[in-house]
Amino acid sequence: MPPKSSLQARILRLRSRQNNYIARLSTFSQRMRSLADEMEMAMVNDPRTVTPKGVEHLRTAVSELEDPRIRPDLNAALTSTTVLQHEKRLQAFEEWFEETRSAITASESILDAFAAGEFSCYDNGSEGGCESEISALQDHFRRLGVSEEELVRQRKILEDEGMIRPDPAAIGPYPPLRLRISRLQQKQKDYTARHQEFLAKAVTRYRYHDEVAGDKGNQKMIDLIARWTTPTFTENITARNVLREENMLLKEEEKLATAWDVLRKAENQFEARVKFSEAMSSPDTDKQRHLEEFVAVFKED
Repeated sequence: MPPKSSLQARILRLRSRQNNYIARLSTFSQRMRSLADEMEMAMVNDPRTVTPKGVEHLRTAVSELEDPRIRPDLNAALTSTTVLQHEKRLQAFEEWFEETRSAITASESILDAFAAGEFSCYDNGSEGGCESEISALQDHFRRLGVSEEELVRQRKILEDEGMIRPDPAAIGPYPPLRLRISRLQQKQKDYTARHQEFLAKAVTRYRYHDEVAGDKGNQKMIDLIARWTTPTFTENITARNVLREENMLLKEEEKLATAWDVLRKAENQFEARVKFSEAMSSPDTDKQRHLEEFVAVFKED
């Protein structure tokens, strides 16, 4: 049998890698589909073990694994001009598969640990947990070999689901749920009124500053404020989303406090410029007093 050319050998190696990749992909896809079914059943039996988002992410991953676009075309002709392109494409597929397999296998290890009762010591009788409990869980996940990247992703899912609570020692006990929701809704209503008050006052004051100065130095600020709409809070607050709504309100309050602070500083600087202008146009006997007032404004800032 005549020896194969280097091109023929290269094509044979590529075909072998392609077939191996497709076989690994199909096997792993079937395994993950079974894992998704197990996770869904575990969530029904005990919602604390698996979040709906966790199942959703795994189902999405299975769909991606079964997407024909991530499979090499075994019918494509391999020639000296196309073989390199197909090799690079397969390399990209293989790298993507390894990353996906690593992330999903971590979920499998976690579920196995739950099934074995390894997390019974963290059972707090409710969905999610406080900061210290979640940190303890993540430490356990690290011992199971879960990567830091996957831990960050899992924590983001829990945060989005509103399942991480502050430690009780830091905030004291939560009030009854009905009272907690009532207080939150009142705070949201109060925030909305203060937000609208800020928008009206800020635009009016920045425009006045520009009018006195005879320019449009604050126009960008005015445009930015005009685009800052009042957030839409969830009307139907439940035990599942109350923490997320509380955290959202806290973030909005921080933004509003910062905005008021920026406006206050702008008012002080505007007042300082006015006093300086008055000082420069006043009789000499008044200039010292005006300049002292001008310096005092910046000291207050």
